[in-house]
Amino acid sequence: MHRESSHSLEHWRMSKDNRGFLDHFDGDTINLDRFAVDGDTGTTNFAQRVGDATGTYVRGQTATDDNEGVIIYTPAHYFGDKDCGMEVAFKTDVVTNLHFEIGFVDALTDKTLGAINDIDTPTLTNGAGDAAFVCMDTDQTLTTMALVTVGSGAIAAAGKVDISTLAPTADTLMVVRIQLLGNNVVAIVNDNKTYEVFRAPAIEGGTAVFAYAYFQNRSAAEHIVDIDWFETWGDR
Repeated sequence: MHRESSHSLEHWRMSKDNRGFLDHFDGDTINLDRFAVDGDTGTTNFAQRVGDATGTYVRGQTATDDNEGVIIYTPAHYFGDKDCGMEVAFKTDVVTNLHFEIGFVDALTDKTLGAINDIDTPTLTNGAGDAAFVCMDTDQTLTTMALVTVGSGAIAAAGKVDISTLAPTADTLMVVRIQLLGNNVVAIVNDNKTYEVFRAPAIEGGTAVFAYAYFQNRSAAEHIVDIDWFETWGDR
């Protein structure tokens, strides 16, 4: 899998007016100026670990109780109106009985729970009002991945776009990128535009959002999740 970004997004990332960061998690501990972490009782929050031949990771682990989640997230200082974007590369040891969300959301009342109430007929829960994320939830009718968006105000419309019939492969890195363009959203999976979906209008671009990656088990079996890199960007 190539680390290079697709050329269609380079002018947001490389602009002199751009802000953001790329963290490969090469330090001894996770940078808590960039990230916060949380998890349910019995889970292991994302924390630095020694990597393998391909690099270092931060690792989170769900519990052996059903519906237990872990999250890593940034401060809420990104805006669709500033063309913000984010990218996460992750792998999990088990891809069955899994719920995950990767993208942007304005608020989560309980950080140990996700933003989506039902991927089949998307509605937000847990205090979220504006969101755009790639999601998969094997407890739903749709058990493969989709781009889910919900907006507030004049963009108060929920929807989803199925991402083919794509799902992660166990112990294999998957890259998920979300690009907000005002009120519009682009999702690219696997770093190469093989899977690219678009929704407009989708989110209120004037609402501050944070980037996050959330993982939850959907059975009494733990999941081990490694994140290889986490990147954000946006105009000043």
